[in-house]
Amino acid sequence: MGSIEVDNREPSLDSLLSDPICLALMRYDRLDPERVRRSLRDQARRLPSRRAQRAGANRKS
Repeated sequence: MGSIEVDNREPSLDSLLSDPICLALMRYDRLDPERVRRSLRDQARRLPSRRAQRAGANRKS
């Protein structure tokens, strides 16, 4: 049985989109992994960074 690495960080987009289970689910749902990757990167670009969110919260205090 393989070891499971416990990590409190969110998995990277690349690791999610290369995961065999995620790929199988995307194929089942007829999703193109490259199109999903582009869409998620575009959404991430539009969201404010965590650093900017913390700076905004500090100004409000």
